[in-house]
Amino acid sequence: MGNQGHSLDDARKAVEYVWAGAIGEVREIHIWTNRPLGFWPQGVPRPVKPSQPVDEMKWNGPGVDARLAAAMAGNYPVPEKLDWSLFLGVGPKVEYHPIYHPFNWRGWVDWGVGPIGDMGAHLIDHSMWALNLGYPSTIETISTPFNRASYPSATMTVYEFLRARLARKILHGGICRRSN
Repeated sequence: MGNQGHSLDDARKAVEYVWAGAIGEVREIHIWTNRPLGFWPQGVPRPVKPSQPVDEMKWNGPGVDARLAAAMAGNYPVPEKLDWSLFLGVGPKVEYHPIYHPFNWRGWVDWGVGPIGDMGAHLIDHSMWALNLGYPSTIETISTPFNRASYPSATMTVYEFLRARLARKILHGGICRRSN
């Protein structure tokens, strides 16, 4: 996964502080990223030519999405050194558009994994390591509307770990025995 931060001395030191109880009992962790906001589009429709005149489209959710899709439609040449068919792989056949490639593929369900997959592995790693959380017992996600093409503009995912309290005590016990 390339969790370069996992190998830093400062990361190990922070984890050891948690293991030693320096910050007390950890009951809740908040992890946040604005990566999609500033780096790749999410919550946007695929660029497509309109199926009806734009002035006949409604101003409701689907109508606004259709207007956005129409505004982005256009003929863009595939960059010379890009094998578009190879990039698409087994994904749906869509016309090349710069909104997909070279970097923005992350926000599209056909090629990317959205912010939780793109950044979550890096951001959640230290908490999982420090608290020895194991697998979550429940996962709940709330999001802005999902158009099934690009990931929602915003999501909030809550993970609960039944082992967290026990794991925390086991880690403390292990540290105490080693330090005596």
